[in-house]
Amino acid sequence: INKSDLPSRLSAEAVAGLGTFAAAVKISALTGEGLDKLKDSIFEFSLGDSTPAEGYAATSRTVEALSGVVSSVDAASTALSGFAGIDVVCALLADAAALVAALLGVDATEDLLDRIFSDFCVGK
Repeated sequence: INKSDLPSRLSAEAVAGLGTFAAAVKISALTGEGLDKLKDSIFEFSLGDSTPAEGYAATSRTVEALSGVVSSVDAASTALSGFAGIDVVCALLADAAALVAALLGVDATEDLLDRIFSDFCVGK
């Protein structure tokens, strides 16, 4: 939940309706408060029952896309802190969202499909 530095406009029932993960993390994009907790929560949520020591299986495409997401979000955070225009921040976050969408297969462009299937041998 963003804008934790302002009085809450959500009722306790509305927050509870967001689910355990969403209700557990309150942040302020203005002050940066709670961002470390958000990062930790996302990491814990994504790990499930595994641990980082067990390692991850990831393709170079996945690693490249996730690196791009991190770069775009960091750049958006820097732009926001530097009082850049909201259009710049939104464009950087849109880039990050597009990379996540591509990883999830929501935006399967022809180029993405060519890259995915270039690593597979498909019989005729």
